Amino acid sequence: LSSSHGSFWEHLLRIERLNNEYPPFVKCRLCYEILSYSILNGTSTSSYHFKNCLDESNTLKNKKTLDRVKHMAIEIVDSHHHLWSLSPTNPTKYKWLRPVSEGGASWHYAGDIECLKRDYLLNDYLRDATNASYHLIKSVHVQAEADDPIEEVKFLEQISNENSNGFPHGIVAHANLASSELSKLLETYTHEYPRVKGIRQLLNWSTKDSRLSMIDRSDYLTDKTWLEGFQLLTSYSLSFDFHVYPSQMIDASKIARQYPNAILILDHCGLPVDGKNDFNSWKEGMRHMAEQSNVICKLSGLVMFNHAWSKEILAPYILECLRLFTPKRCMFGSNFPVDKLNITYEELVNVYRDIGENDAGLSKDELELIFKYNAIKTYRL
Repeated sequence: LSSSHGSFWEHLLRIERLNNEYPPFVKCRLCYEILSYSILNGTSTSSYHFKNCLDESNTLKNKKTLDRVKHMAIEIVDSHHHLWSLSPTNPTKYKWLRPVSEGGASWHYAGDIECLKRDYLLNDYLRDATNASYHLIKSVHVQAEADDPIEEVKFLEQISNENSNGFPHGIVAHANLASSELSKLLETYTHEYPRVKGIRQLLNWSTKDSRLSMIDRSDYLTDKTWLEGFQLLTSYSLSFDFHVYPSQMIDASKIARQYPNAILILDHCGLPVDGKNDFNSWKEGMRHMAEQSNVICKLSGLVMFNHAWSKEILAPYILECLRLFTPKRCMFGSNFPVDKLNITYEELVNVYRDIGENDAGLSKDELELIFKYNAIKTYRL
């Protein structure tokens, strides 16, 4: 138990420290490990050692702590993460992750981009996401701006096929909806790659800072060819992830209104890149998106714009998203490894959950919608 379930022990100890108490019904570390193993695996605490070491006079406190730990161990479906291999032998290439001398990106609003220019493979992701207070059961990979989107999907399908748990279970692939090759690309995704559940094209354009623009022009959302491509997309069983700034949300919401049967996702809480300096404009844009019942808000990416994050900084955004979209149309996404520049996976889950439980007053069922069921439904996992 000590070697296999050390993280469980650490988690239980952390819970008790957070509550400023040491459980008197547990007399030693081995008891902690037996107890944690039984809680997280649904077995009885029938160990001879545990029975003889347990202080029976504290059964009430025993039950309270058991309930507290059971409540902590939630299941998570991560609706937004990335994987990449920068190995020369990998046919999937990423121009933005190359050295600056080779044309790679030199800046990213999430932080030190050089820290991202290394392999981030499935084992790295699962290592980051493993914690005793939650259980990652499924995940969705969102396109990471590979040079060739088909090669990226092949790379991800291979990863899914080669691990017994099937991570990632869904793929949001790239497509330029204004491309003359769009129909061929969508046919390929639909018929050859069953894990492709949706499409994303980065559309965020800023008039304030050219570094914030991730597209070559500002008018895609109103461009006739692009809109024809969007209409074509709606004829497939694929969702679309909107990656837009608040100033673009009126146009995005018009598209959502025109295609009420389309499944649309708003990435990263609507990219509030200007922070508290433009909070009201962000709220107004979010209101337009929330008015369209086919738009789901992805609770992700906030620490990209709040590097020195705290619960107090993040809470206003999370609470406003919950108010506008309701828990029925919000879902958790880690945005790892990008958000890893500023936060650990455990911290991310805990602060989002803390805000949901203690600030928004969400029920257990509502939290399960956000952390699990909405992603399963949206991406048809």
